[in-house]
Order: sequence, then C-alpha cells, then structure tokens
Amino acid sequence: MASYLLSSGRFPSGQSMVEAAWMRRRLLEESPRWLVQKGKMDEARRLLVKIRKIDRLYSEEFEKDLDEVLRIEAEKHAKSNKKKKKYTFIHLFCTWKMMAQTLTFIVGM
Repeated sequence: MASYLLSSGRFPSGQSMVEAAWMRRRLLEESPRWLVQKGKMDEARRLLVKIRKIDRLYSEEFEKDLDEVLRIEAEKHAKSNKKKKKYTFIHLFCTWKMMAQTLTFIVGM
C-alpha cells in the first residue's frame, strides 16, 4: 500500500512540501489587519503602501493618513497589552482548585 502511494505520485513528496512552503512564504503575505492586531505596524505600513502602489492609488496624502491611523492603532495596541495578563504553565497549579481541575483533565485524557 505504501509503495503504491509513493510510486504513483498520490502522496506528496518531501520536496513538493518544501516547495509549497517556500511559495507560500514568498508569494503570500500576512494581512495588514492581522499585522496591526499583532502590533507589527511597520510591516503593516509596508504592505499597505505596496498594495496601493500595485493598484495605482498611491499618493502622499494616503501616506499621511496611513501614518495617522497606524499611530492611533499603535496607541490602542499599547493600552490593550498593558491590561493583558501573561499566564504560564505554573498558573495551572497555583491554587488547590486549579491543581485539582488540571490533574482531573490530564487523567481524563
């Protein structure tokens, strides 16, 4: 069965998977919205300018407006990051109740 899949070309080879990953990385970019949500304002700006140039809608006024919008979004992102708590694996065992729930979940798997 395995030899049939490998010899007939029905099973992707390692080379084709590497090529697909390379093409995805090279040709497809992250969306500007996702980049802004993750706080990567410079990459989002670069991508939005690139899109506008491809669409032949680029202007200096657009760039000024874009800088203003990204500044506001950066401020929002900075405020929301201050509020978020960073949890680690240790937090699953910090109280007796959490430890009991965690161990019950692990044993139940």
